[in-house]
Amino acid sequence: MKRWVPCVAIAMLVSSPARALDLPLLLGKPLKIDVTEVTIVSQRFDSREVNPISEGGTWGQWINRLNAKVEWNHFTVGVRLDSALYWNTLAQQCSKPTNTIDSGAGPFLCSPGTPTNPNTVYPTYLADDTRRYQNSIYPAKLWAGYKHGAFDVTVGDAYVQFARGLVLSMRKLDDLGIDNTVRGVKASVTKGPFAMTFVAGMANPSRIDEASGQALFVTKRVTDQASPIYNPRLEQPTFGADQIFGAELQAGREKPVVLTTSMSYINRCAPYNYTTGAAAGRITTSNAGTALFGACDNADVTTWLGPLSAPGADRTARHVATIAQAIELPKMGKLGSFYIVGALQSRDGAGPDSSLVSDYGTGTALYATYTGSVKNVTNTVEFKDYRNFYASTASLNGKDLSAFQFVAWSAVPTIESITQDNMLGNFNVCVTGARVRTDVRLNKEVLVYGQGIGTNSRGEQNTTCDTGGTITQPPAARDGLTDWVVDGVAGFQWEFEKKRSHLYASLGGRQDWLGTGQTFLYQGELIYNFSKYISKTVAIEFLGRHRVRQEFGHNVGPDGLAEAWVEGENYTGLSIAPKWVITQGIEYSTFELPANTKFAFIDKYPSWLYLSVGGTYKFTKDSNIRLFVGQQRGGLKCISGVCRVFPAYEGARLELTLRF
Repeated sequence: MKRWVPCVAIAMLVSSPARALDLPLLLGKPLKIDVTEVTIVSQRFDSREVNPISEGGTWGQWINRLNAKVEWNHFTVGVRLDSALYWNTLAQQCSKPTNTIDSGAGPFLCSPGTPTNPNTVYPTYLADDTRRYQNSIYPAKLWAGYKHGAFDVTVGDAYVQFARGLVLSMRKLDDLGIDNTVRGVKASVTKGPFAMTFVAGMANPSRIDEASGQALFVTKRVTDQASPIYNPRLEQPTFGADQIFGAELQAGREKPVVLTTSMSYINRCAPYNYTTGAAAGRITTSNAGTALFGACDNADVTTWLGPLSAPGADRTARHVATIAQAIELPKMGKLGSFYIVGALQSRDGAGPDSSLVSDYGTGTALYATYTGSVKNVTNTVEFKDYRNFYASTASLNGKDLSAFQFVAWSAVPTIESITQDNMLGNFNVCVTGARVRTDVRLNKEVLVYGQGIGTNSRGEQNTTCDTGGTITQPPAARDGLTDWVVDGVAGFQWEFEKKRSHLYASLGGRQDWLGTGQTFLYQGELIYNFSKYISKTVAIEFLGRHRVRQEFGHNVGPDGLAEAWVEGENYTGLSIAPKWVITQGIEYSTFELPANTKFAFIDKYPSWLYLSVGGTYKFTKDSNIRLFVGQQRGGLKCISGVCRVFPAYEGARLELTLRF
């Protein structure tokens, strides 16, 4: 996973905010420039995956992000320039037919070999290389803003979230390498109890994925000489032109009752005007026209959306419209606060003259949360009920571009833990559930809590459900497509030595049964964070997560049945303020272990073990350098219901951050 070092969390102990450079007055007003430079150099070691394509062997990269912002009077202008440079890519490693790529399963041949030879990457690395390792430099974010009194206008890239993500969620998630903005216009007016926000533009996700080397640029060109088995073709688009329009109206700000109406409309268009004869979304002529805001003719859209991988019925839907109404009681005195929102989603295809389905149906969502305190006890209750309600995913091929397959323009609340990674498939598309959490403050130093979740999902084993909430299957088949889930956790937070030291720990478990009574998934989990004050400048910290898990169809044993596995990590950090943070990490996983692993020239290296060292050095108040050397296990990682799969990492990574 991309946890590039939980030393990042430890480094927060000595972090400080960025500062802007004050310049001479301009027309009597102060002028400030804020520049942040982040440069990352990473070199992979030998792959330990059974399929080396997923890691790419011993490739390296240099990623640079230059972020500059100028503020004057009520105006702000900013730009983020991203660039990437790669070396020793798969294509370069396989420049000769006699070359091989090492992995945990032994050397893989770069030549075709015999038709039945499983240890050849030849059929796949050429296609894979067209979508990865693209040297590039491009303006990732551009914006200009004006803010004065009740008015706030941004032209260019802007973040926006409506109805807690149900309607629109364009945001940044650093842990997942996701950074979605709307490139267009965002305007808001706030006056007394009323507020209005409007946004219109094109979806603009980050185009470069550090973990995999994949990119949302047009693919590389494949020539006649490149491969006799991979058809020659021109550069192909990988990402569509998703137009986004949204508005939110709010009445009752700072009042006992707040009413909010939110709406969004997503129009998926093709990135190009396709010529006659285009098949499977492929551009067949170098004279293909382009359109600044996408090609929205039904024929072009059908050509583009038709072959896209579509979980459920959302990715190939041409139009997605969502409207939501929320009621919030933020100040109920001793009774606490209450929020409830209902949403309606409509999806349809490219029209009656298109081969795409013209009517994808509707979806509904109901989400509510309550928080209240009585003396030292705080209770939180969440409820959700979703029917055919989808996150509006980006129009791209999720199979070929796995690093971007979960990029979406909306994200429904999960009621789960922030890092919950057990909502599989379309778990949240058709689901009913509730969460109850109680926090008890025993004294100034100790807080204990407990949480329970009960959920019924009809989407985890299926792609959709009808509006009545029943799967269109006979009862016997319906039971096999229904999941009953219980999830519980208990923990405490203990702060001592005048809050200079702390111990946070929790123990949780989860059970997922099919309607037939068969166990689909179970797990037990321990999480802890222990920080011990040693002196005014020295502290030591231990961060860890450990769990045992079993999931149907995974980690299959010799008898063909799923077996439980264990996985986890512990990171130890030593903080020496104000300059140093030194870390050491141990990770492990017994999930589907390869027969043999070679790492750093060590044959038969323990395939379940991942070791690392790292550190952070702050050489100025606002600048630092971070180093990570070693291994991290791969797998699924989720933040607030947004997930992605990371390949295992083995190598060295250096990150330099300069702030001016």
